[in-house]
Amino acid sequence: MRNMETPQAILLGLSLIAIAIASIPFTSTFIKEAHAAAPKKVQICNDKGDCARILPSGLLMTRVY
Repeated sequence: MRNMETPQAILLGLSLIAIAIASIPFTSTFIKEAHAAAPKKVQICNDKGDCARILPSGLLMTRVY
């Protein structure tokens, strides 16, 4: 097997993408749609117990030590 040249590799890659897009109507019948779980809340704190908070402007306020 010989190595592909750049134009051949690009054509092969684009062909694989086209096949994947074209097969969506056929594969959607036996592959279930994924649904995300409810979002979790995360709190960012340092080892001293100081936690970041979100300002009314939407910015994240943290303390720098």
